[in-house]
Amino acid sequence: MLCGIDFFSKAYGKSVIVGYGAFYPQFSVNTHQYVLFGTDIQNIGLMLEWMQKHQFDNTGKYVVVCVSKEHCDESEGVEMLWNYKIINVVFLKTGIIATESMAYTYFDKRYDCEEVRPVKLDNWFSCIDIDHRKNCLEMFPLKLRQLQSCPIIVSTFAQTPYMMINNGVPSGTDGDLLRLIAEKLNASLQLMTPQRGIGWGKLEEDGTWSGSLADVYYDLANFSMTSASITLSRFSHFHMSVDYNTCFLLKP
Repeated sequence: MLCGIDFFSKAYGKSVIVGYGAFYPQFSVNTHQYVLFGTDIQNIGLMLEWMQKHQFDNTGKYVVVCVSKEHCDESEGVEMLWNYKIINVVFLKTGIIATESMAYTYFDKRYDCEEVRPVKLDNWFSCIDIDHRKNCLEMFPLKLRQLQSCPIIVSTFAQTPYMMINNGVPSGTDGDLLRLIAEKLNASLQLMTPQRGIGWGKLEEDGTWSGSLADVYYDLANFSMTSASITLSRFSHFHMSVDYNTCFLLKP
């Protein structure tokens, strides 16, 4: 595996940061491209758990190399990556011949609302060909733009005039925007109210979350839609949008 890392760093031709073992990564916030070398699925899972703990960018671009011939099942690999919400990824494993590699991703062109399935990248070999490097740009298409009527679960609550809910249909400033987001994504909108406590979301003294953000934190909802202020604890634990609602005051 060390030979593979050495070969990659030389072929890449740009500066790289090589990390091994458990350490405090001061560069995690500014890093958005990753190459992970793991001995097997379990080893890669430990790396992803560590990266999540230190808040690495799961929306970045990932190349995951799994070395073992027996314990690098692509179905297990993409399911694990989806559990960490890493979708811009190429999963590499050894092919039938030891000198060949097989590449997979998921959510390539069609989505399965019930199950994450690996999709083989047949154009991988043309990508790694030095004369066709421009083909590598196709390895990371922008995903999750067309959900093909798959559901998105949104945690929210009534907060006039921002969010009103009537028979499961949101309205108001936030509600109208939420319906527009679902329409543009071609998604089936499902609303839920906070399952733990009430309100926008709060980090409790015992380290647990309550409110709408708790539904996201505990993987009950895909995202939260509320008119919440940005606090240090919220910003430190969640990807939050910037202001999208402004008002103008006119002088009399």
